[in-house]
Amino acid sequence: MTRLSICVPSHASLVDSHETLTNVKDLSRLDGIEVVIGDNSGDLSKRERWAPQSGPKFRYVVSPESGALDNWRFTLGHSTGDLTAVLSDDDVLCPLPGFRPDQIEVPKGAIGIRPAMALFHESVGIYRINQFEITDQRAVDRVKAYFQNNGAANTTLFSAFDTQLLKDVHLQTLANHPTQGGYCDWAIVLGLISTGPLLKCPQLLYVYNNHNWFTQEDLDKNVPKTFTDVGLPADCSQILPAIQAMESFILISRKQSAVNPDEKLEAAHYAMDAYFQTLGQQFSSERPSPGFDMQRWRAVRAILNVTVSPLDRLAASLLIMDLWVPGLSERYRAYMNQQLDPAVRSQVM
Repeated sequence: MTRLSICVPSHASLVDSHETLTNVKDLSRLDGIEVVIGDNSGDLSKRERWAPQSGPKFRYVVSPESGALDNWRFTLGHSTGDLTAVLSDDDVLCPLPGFRPDQIEVPKGAIGIRPAMALFHESVGIYRINQFEITDQRAVDRVKAYFQNNGAANTTLFSAFDTQLLKDVHLQTLANHPTQGGYCDWAIVLGLISTGPLLKCPQLLYVYNNHNWFTQEDLDKNVPKTFTDVGLPADCSQILPAIQAMESFILISRKQSAVNPDEKLEAAHYAMDAYFQTLGQQFSSERPSPGFDMQRWRAVRAILNVTVSPLDRLAASLLIMDLWVPGLSERYRAYMNQQLDPAVRSQVM
């Protein structure tokens, strides 16, 4: 029986992915683990290196999907384990003493296990390890706990989640997403966390190679890229909190979630409030930050001045989106109409 599937959507070259793929090949020898590589790199030397080693416990599959989220879903679709952890192809998983994947137990109602998460950068080595877990029983308390504990790093995305839950989110809720944008990662985690407790597994260490988000220069370069990669303007990064508010509301309130609709709505409103606090701070000055258009700046401030209730914040997100990408709000309205719990939708649309 496969207890844990490790899925690696891999776009890096043979050289750049070598350490990660060698790591998971070793892990596949443990009882209860399977590994699935979804390779969309197009690197023939990489295919020649790993395809001959493909077998029941280490499956190398050439992915036809070119986008990062598409390949993530493609690789996840091949998972057969009870739990699935997605591993970036520049990270590593380290089993520590006492780790027995074939004996992992997840209590009823919990959504999975969270390894000890280590942040690594080549300039300093491992510079932070966190081992928090989310055990609260109410959805809103789990969302609150995540905002309080994540430490500005969304590494929880790479936990081992219940496979069906992960597939519900990625293969159903996100299947009709308006842009398939890589900026969805925080909303995905909040949507998962809202569903149930996530327990820590200190016998497993995930080492996250933080080479893309380590400095302010990295952030200034890569946050806009999450938008341009899907055909949106780079300056959408200027309104990221408004977009995260909308994304989180939808993922937390999704119809596939078994959480009570009232609990969903409470948790979704909390997430929106948190992001709107950030947005309000960002636009608190009458003078725009560098790189902002004055007309847009004033328009956002005017919208925020009349944003009072949770429903106001939902409408404000849509209005702000259209200031940067005219018509984007209609695509999000259609997406919400498809994916929201009907009991939630009746209260907000």
